[in-house]
Amino acid sequence: MSRQKGVLGQIFVQSQNKIKEPAMLYKIIDMIDKEQWATLGADIKGTIYEGLLENNP
Repeated sequence: MSRQKGVLGQIFVQSQNKIKEPAMLYKIIDMIDKEQWATLGADIKGTIYEGLLENNP
């Protein structure tokens, strides 16, 4: 459960980590960190966001 106050706390209040393997979690975080998010267009970011919502009920 999130202990963060404000908007982030509200967003992550019931978040769960479903990744059981630490190495896989590290790899995912590393891939996300390497992405140049500021250079991606709004359509691409929207598609990514919609995909995350679709795949994570």
